[in-house]
Amino acid sequence: MGFKKTTDFIDFGTISIENIFISDFMPMANGTYVKVYLLGYKYANESNTNMEISNLTISKHLSITMEDVLSAWDFWEKKGIVKKNLISEAQGDYDVEFLSLRQLYIDNNFSQKVAEPSKKASLDDLIDSTKNPELNDMFYQIDQLMRRQLQPKERQEILTWIYDFHHAPMLILKAFLFAVEVKGVKNINYTRSILTHWYDQGVITSEDADQYMETDSKSYSIYRSIYKTLGFTNRTVSAGDKELIDKWLQVYALSLDFILEVLKERSTRTSNINMKYMDASMTDLYERGIRTISAFQEDLQKQQQTLAEKKALKTNDTKSSADGGNFANKAINKNRFHQFEQSKNDYTDKDLEKLLRNRR
Repeated sequence: MGFKKTTDFIDFGTISIENIFISDFMPMANGTYVKVYLLGYKYANESNTNMEISNLTISKHLSITMEDVLSAWDFWEKKGIVKKNLISEAQGDYDVEFLSLRQLYIDNNFSQKVAEPSKKASLDDLIDSTKNPELNDMFYQIDQLMRRQLQPKERQEILTWIYDFHHAPMLILKAFLFAVEVKGVKNINYTRSILTHWYDQGVITSEDADQYMETDSKSYSIYRSIYKTLGFTNRTVSAGDKELIDKWLQVYALSLDFILEVLKERSTRTSNINMKYMDASMTDLYERGIRTISAFQEDLQKQQQTLAEKKALKTNDTKSSADGGNFANKAINKNRFHQFEQSKNDYTDKDLEKLLRNRR
């Protein structure tokens, strides 16, 4: 027994990009900076090439300005994943050295404590973040949760969590959701303490956060699962919606599985999904004694059967009316024919002969 791999007839070449770059560093940058990094990294791995590689080569290959290329290397050096080695001080020329991201990860996570950031994000970092759609969306969602716009210093603090601790934007957003919706606290420092606690508990991804919150707060998990079913992914659970959901669960004593099944079916009936419509549906089912999934499905079948019967009856009525109309028209036509009276002209042979002569 053995293991084999098909050999390519033509070697197009491959490079290996560390996952840390994709998951932690790529979200920090705009698309141009990512392109420059990847192309430069490709050239750095092609040691057998005879082509002279420079920033001008990258500029032409990507169809971007030299200024964009140089800005990209400044950005990545500031993030600590490349190092610019000066060649000619007079010309300002330098080589770009790509640092090991795995070693950086080890240094950051084992040589430093999470609660002690090495540096604060600068104003330049804040400006750079406005060019990143993922960061822009994160800040927008946090603004919605906090019911106010974050101050520049608060945004810098959040960027520090990303740059120094490698927290993904979605993980930070989940921490704010947990702080505001579960704990009822709208405070940047409190959210930071949640992230620190999560880190100590091994919660380092968005999926880990979902599992942790499901275990930590049953009510929060129920609210989020209902919102997720309705398509309200990152929307804050309002006090009014919580009141309606609590009524379904506590007053109506409906199971979560039943509620989710009803919400799925009702969501297909309207493009304007809202909680008032869903509450009206829950109340109607409750008052009619329909409180299990099987009873709900049986009710749907009865409604479909009734609708089909009404449709068939309407079709038959339309057909009967059409047939009756045709029969009446035929009767009218027949009566008109039979009631037609032919004119009677009592002409003698002499009269006819006289008429013929006059026509000639």
